[in-house]
Order: sequence, then structure tokens, then C-alpha cells
Amino acid sequence: MLNITCASQDLKLAEQMQQDLTRITFKMDFDYLLVLVSAASQSDETVQQAIETAHKKQQRLVPILLDNTPLPESLNKNQPLDFRAGYKRGSLIRHLRRLELGEDRLRGNRRIFGAMGLIVGLMFVASVYLIGNGLVAFPQDEYATEQAIEDAMIATLVYPTLEGLLPRSTNDAVNFPATVEAASTRDRAFLRGTATALPMNVNATLNAIATSAALTITPTPTPN
Repeated sequence: MLNITCASQDLKLAEQMQQDLTRITFKMDFDYLLVLVSAASQSDETVQQAIETAHKKQQRLVPILLDNTPLPESLNKNQPLDFRAGYKRGSLIRHLRRLELGEDRLRGNRRIFGAMGLIVGLMFVASVYLIGNGLVAFPQDEYATEQAIEDAMIATLVYPTLEGLLPRSTNDAVNFPATVEAASTRDRAFLRGTATALPMNVNATLNAIATSAALTITPTPTPN
């Protein structure tokens, strides 16, 4: 439904618009209120009351500028139709047709999203049912194959490098943290993984240092 609100000074133009629009059929889901914005309408209580009622009823507001009066705050979120240079019947109809087309697209989008939501919901319920009843199982063989390929790549590309970095003596074990930090980013994670059997904690490291010192210091003979 299309309604028009205006000040008494703009009533003649409002009647002309109403007459022009009665000859056109619009398919609109919402009620529209055409607001003729002019200096007179700013202080017209009837116009302001109509705008307030439209907001409460969630009607669509269509401001139509008749002069250089700025849009009131209650209408500044709506795209105005500019008739400051004079009323044009074709422009009014095209503007309303665009609003109508926007509603058609909105309806279409709602239908599409609704259908997609229904399909996704049905697929989820079906998946839960099939997995819960053992009719569908996860591809464990594929996972095992992928793990085997990964292990083979590590053995081929990484372990040969680690062989030259792993500690071979007590002194190497003592300096192993520095060796780990100096290694490449790729090798560092694997080196840390091999360090569990090495003296990496504080007490073990101190013991290794003491053992190394005992092995390398030769006691001085006591003179007779």
C-alpha cells in the first residue's frame, strides 16, 4: 500500500501523485509512506505524526524533496527522491519500481538461503545417523598410508642430516643444547625429539660435566 503525507501547502502535488500512482500496479510486501519534504512540512504536526507512526509500524519511508529544506533526522537514513526542479511522474514510478525490485531480490535471497540451510541440516542429520550406526567409517587405510609416506620422507630427508649432529661423546652431550640452537629450523624440532635419552636436564648435565672433568684432569704426583 502506498500512502502520502504532506503539509497543506503541498496538498495539490500530493493529489497529483496519488492520481498518477493509482494507474500503476505495484507488488510490494510492505506499506510505503511517501513524505513530501518542504519547509512547510518541517513544522507540520500531521506530517511528523505520520512519520513517527510509520517507524513504529516498520513501514518503508520514501522522502521526496520539494525544496532545499534539509532532510529531518527521522528520514536521513532513507534515499530521497529529488523533485526540487519540479515533479516528474516517470521518475516517481521508476523510483518505486526500483524499491519493488529490491524486495523481489530480497525475497529470492531468503528462499535460496532457506533452501541451503535445509539441505545442510538434512546432510548433517544423515551423516550423524550413518556414522552412529556404523554405516560410514573414516578412511583409516588412507590415514595409515599418508603416515607411512610422511615417515619415509622424514627418514630419507631428515635423518641423514641428524646423524652428523647427534652427540657421540660426553662432551658432545654437554654441548648438545648449543648444537640444537645452531641447527636449521627444520632439523631443530627433530633434534629436540631425540634429546629425551640425553642428559638435557640440569642435574644430568652437571654430572656429565663433572665426569668429563674427571676424565681429562691428570692427578699431579705427590713428591716423596
